[in-house]
Amino acid sequence: IGQRGLAAYVTAPINTLATEFGVYFAKGFLYSEEEFYGIYRNIYVKDFANHSLFEGIDSVVMFTAAPVKSRWEAAWAPNGTYSSAAEKPGRYAVMAIGKWGNGTVLAIGDVTFLKEPYCHVADNYRFIVNLAALIANVSRRPLNISAVGIEQVEEPQIPVGTVKTYVERVDGEEWLVRWVKVSEFEVRVERPEGVTHYYYDEEGGLVGWEADGLKCTYEKPLPKPPYPLTRGEVWRYSTSYVLTRGGEEFEGELKGVERVEDFEVVKALDGKSYFCARVAVRVVDKVRLGDLNLTTIVEGRYWVSSEVGTVKQELTYTYYDGGIRVITRSLLLKSVTRGG
Repeated sequence: IGQRGLAAYVTAPINTLATEFGVYFAKGFLYSEEEFYGIYRNIYVKDFANHSLFEGIDSVVMFTAAPVKSRWEAAWAPNGTYSSAAEKPGRYAVMAIGKWGNGTVLAIGDVTFLKEPYCHVADNYRFIVNLAALIANVSRRPLNISAVGIEQVEEPQIPVGTVKTYVERVDGEEWLVRWVKVSEFEVRVERPEGVTHYYYDEEGGLVGWEADGLKCTYEKPLPKPPYPLTRGEVWRYSTSYVLTRGGEEFEGELKGVERVEDFEVVKALDGKSYFCARVAVRVVDKVRLGDLNLTTIVEGRYWVSSEVGTVKQELTYTYYDGGIRVITRSLLLKSVTRGG
């Protein structure tokens, strides 16, 4: 990607690989107007996790580094460092390191500091020595994705502008569904019968949706899954909501429970395989529409990966409205075009 790519906020190519391992390289580069080496974008890093990689190191200098997001963050620029994309000061991570399968994953927001002559600045060379020792001590074994003990799925980091296409099947009929990340707070889903807009808060909770003259607002946001997902993890949620149609308001309530059953490799229609958490879900939705009491029970499973989010769904919708109607609905990922 290089300096030009970072300046233009190009990170998607590396994130295609990085998100498989629970790491995401954010847009832009870091800079400091208070403490820097030579020029503002050459930043000092002095805050490190307790790891052999940082033994004997007081500081390293990075040259046009990208922020790194992960649950395994291990080195941070000083508080007050700026991101060129966000233009906000903060304590940004520049490295992440963690165990994965039978190996170790290391993500670094800069490679220039490992090269001549930059490797001789601050403790950069000592870092290289420690890195070489870490690599030399690794015991290499053949890696078989079906046998590796990967026991979690990290939160997907999907850039704004990403477009996913799915093949949806409903009771034997088939069509395409288009999923678009409009912003950090909105997702648009396009089906032949109409468009639905989903709205989220800063924590990723679903606050409501709009579709074809209907508007639903949840009293409490429906929470996102508690990443990282591990086998056997269970989460529950419940909320009341207001459904608006043609100026009329109807009150409803929703309760759901989800559980990570296992992990599987799912092959999408683009031929790519994704390591996924298989999640069982059951949602009970009750709403009174005038004189009609409608209860909808949704049961089934979905498969979610760290790289692209939902890869597959198999759900059954049972409607109780004086009679009983049952609809089976499945989704399978066909293509992904990442934003950014």
